Amino acid sequence: MSSVNILRSLADVEGGRMATWRIGTTIRTVLEWDHWAGEADVDLRDTMQPLIDRGLVDFVATDHHVCDGVRLEAAPGHAPGQVAVAVESGTGSAVITGDLVQHPVRFIEPDVAGLAGTGTLVTGTHFPAPTAGLLRRGGDGAVRFVADGLR
Repeated sequence: MSSVNILRSLADVEGGRMATWRIGTTIRTVLEWDHWAGEADVDLRDTMQPLIDRGLVDFVATDHHVCDGVRLEAAPGHAPGQVAVAVESGTGSAVITGDLVQHPVRFIEPDVAGLAGTGTLVTGTHFPAPTAGLLRRGGDGAVRFVADGLR
């Protein structure tokens, strides 16, 4: 592994352990960093500053191309600049939602319901188990998160 994408920049999420990671570069969106660093979040700045000083943080746009088959997509939620991670390989695709969706019931919202029927594997970072599934539209038009048979 050569990089880690932080989907949400909060010291309570990172727990002050980021500076001890020795896995490569940390990717952050400029918009989110500017938002949280400007909020006088001393814990976050203290956590990240050693990595920034060592040149281990890449500040990127919300549409950043990480590598072949992996890209960031804007996913407004808790903060400006928050992203989801889109992964594509051959005919398969997946999206890691980050904080875009807190629970599968939220798939009724049009901005995420567009994935229904596409075969894209959806992985929710806040979902109760099982955390990965597909979005399917029922006969009533409602979008449902379906994880059956994916384990």
